[in-house]
Amino acid sequence: MTEATLPVEERGTQKRYREVGRFNHFLPPVGKFRLKLELKDRVPTLAEGGYQLLLRIEASDDKESDSNLQVLGVGTGTVHSGAVASFPMPSLKFFVTGEENNNWPETALLIPAKDAVLSAPQTLVFNWRELSGAALYRLKVFEKPEEPLFSALLPGEVTSYRSPSIILEKFKTGRLGWQIEAIDRKGNVFNKTEIRTFSIR
Repeated sequence: MTEATLPVEERGTQKRYREVGRFNHFLPPVGKFRLKLELKDRVPTLAEGGYQLLLRIEASDDKESDSNLQVLGVGTGTVHSGAVASFPMPSLKFFVTGEENNNWPETALLIPAKDAVLSAPQTLVFNWRELSGAALYRLKVFEKPEEPLFSALLPGEVTSYRSPSIILEKFKTGRLGWQIEAIDRKGNVFNKTEIRTFSIR
């Protein structure tokens, strides 16, 4: 439960877990709020197994929600009651396996889909799955095997790319292939996907 939901004497009994991130938002008492999960490189991924990510909401000391016990005639002091919720905090379960690097070459490429047929787009949009340990990605687009039509180098936090329109001005229609190479911090290619083909008509 949120800390403010508990009686004052029980608030210190909530178990503390390893903290992976903090946030601070002022919210009205009603409405909806979407909390972005921005925890890249903070959650443990080195040891294989199951993990549980718990959302903990601590009592807020905003004066609008403070309760003066003396005014209420039930004691002395002030009780902070901000950040209260009438429902348990959700938890997120995730699993870490050693198969990510092995499966990535076959499952990383998302868009364009395998053997997709595109109707003369203005630009090409590529999207792929993230790989832990990648400091850079190199996108290669082939007109012929081992002869890249063009390539692009992207930072490790980027998993999509929109090609310049000049590429499609030079290449009108036909079949193309694309591939992603994962590069570590030393500049070495440590993993790469298969070449996936698509067509433009």
